Amino acid sequence: MILVMLSPRMAYSIHEWPRMAGAAQAAGFDVQVFRDPRVPKPEWEAATRVDGFDALAAVEAPDAQTLRTFKTHHAMNHAPAALVKCGRVIHPAPVLGVMPDIAWTAVLRQRVGELPGCASGPIRRQGSRP
Repeated sequence: MILVMLSPRMAYSIHEWPRMAGAAQAAGFDVQVFRDPRVPKPEWEAATRVDGFDALAAVEAPDAQTLRTFKTHHAMNHAPAALVKCGRVIHPAPVLGVMPDIAWTAVLRQRVGELPGCASGPIRRQGSRP
C-alpha cells in the first residue's frame, strides 16, 4: 500500500496525480490519498475544480494518526509525498515529487522490497480504492 499526501500549493502535485495513481495501481499497489491538512477545504476544492480534477475534490485530510505518520517520516514538506507500507511497517524514506511512471513504480517496488516480509512485492486486495 502507499499513503500519499497531495497539495495544490506544490506545482504539478494535483495535475500529475491521476497518472501517477494509475501507474501505482497498475503495478499492484493499493493507494490511499489525502489532502494536505494545511490547505483549507475550500482552497482544495477550488484547486481541483480549476484544474479539472473533480474526482480529487472529495479527498479528505488525514486523521490524526496518519498525519503523525507523515510528520514522523518527514513527508510534509513536498507533494506528492508517498509512504510505502507493508502490513504495519512503513519504509523510513518517503517518495517525494512527481516522476515518470517507470521511475515511480521502480522506486515503489524498491521500497517494498526493502521492507521485512514484503520482498515479493505488492498484492492488490479486493475492493482497494484510489
